[in-house]
Amino acid sequence: MIRSIAREPYSGITERSGKYIPTGLPTIDNSLNDLAPGCVTVVVGRANGGKTTFVKQITANAISNGNSVFLVNGENDEEIWLNELYQCVIGRDNKLYNIKKINKRYHKEPKEETLELLKQWQGDRLAILSTSKEGLLDIDGLFKKIDAWVYMNDTGLVIIDNLMSVLNAKSNEKNEKQAEFVQKCCDIAKRNRCHIIIVVHPNKEYRKGMEMDFENISGTSDIPNKADNVIAVIREYDQVKIDNGINGKIAILKNKYYSDIKCCNTHFDTETGLLCEISDNGDVIHYNFRLESHITADPEIYLPFDV
Repeated sequence: MIRSIAREPYSGITERSGKYIPTGLPTIDNSLNDLAPGCVTVVVGRANGGKTTFVKQITANAISNGNSVFLVNGENDEEIWLNELYQCVIGRDNKLYNIKKINKRYHKEPKEETLELLKQWQGDRLAILSTSKEGLLDIDGLFKKIDAWVYMNDTGLVIIDNLMSVLNAKSNEKNEKQAEFVQKCCDIAKRNRCHIIIVVHPNKEYRKGMEMDFENISGTSDIPNKADNVIAVIREYDQVKIDNGINGKIAILKNKYYSDIKCCNTHFDTETGLLCEISDNGDVIHYNFRLESHITADPEIYLPFDV
């Protein structure tokens, strides 16, 4: 349809309908204006580089801001994933945990009364579809499930973790299937005014410690081209930086609606499992979800060595 500006004049920029979702990292959230409804974000990073950690804290922020979340889980153990999500929310208060020994290692477990608090915090706003239980679905079958759930539950955030583990495609069909998959994500996001995150891996040419760009994303170029945002999660391997509290960085590679292509250094808080931004003056910007008050995350500044 052709629009005649004389007959349909400029009406002004309006806020998108739906809820905006913060990542918890001020530089990233300010640059993207949070994760907007109707958009798709690609998150890329190496194995054990922090992608799933980053996605879990976005999940916690989404739930705390009243969004329902639907996770398509391709490779993570559900109970471990939930345990780590709950640690993000519970935070450092050891009174809320039990310690459980599994073979040689000790793990934090929420106490029964803490689980009751988590139920109140979470409500009915988190659902998981694990392909290990469901079996690999074709694209149409998977998206019928996603579309129906998103529509029926007014879901604000859908997470695909990760693309290759949930995509049933032969190697000679891979690029075509990936392009179709990403396009369906874009269609569902726009139709339902939700945000969709697709987690992907870098290709074999990418080496640890390198800067990351579009060319390093594994698969078809349609993955970054069709996405509204592309965010790289990069682990730090320089021991001097690690000793100074810098465990990695988050970098925006694509920002469709704003010109800001920003990055920030991050510190992995082992007590909470959160990736926290390091400010320009070296402070770690911690935050917590105030579980017992059931209110959203509230940033607080701490020195990096107080962690």
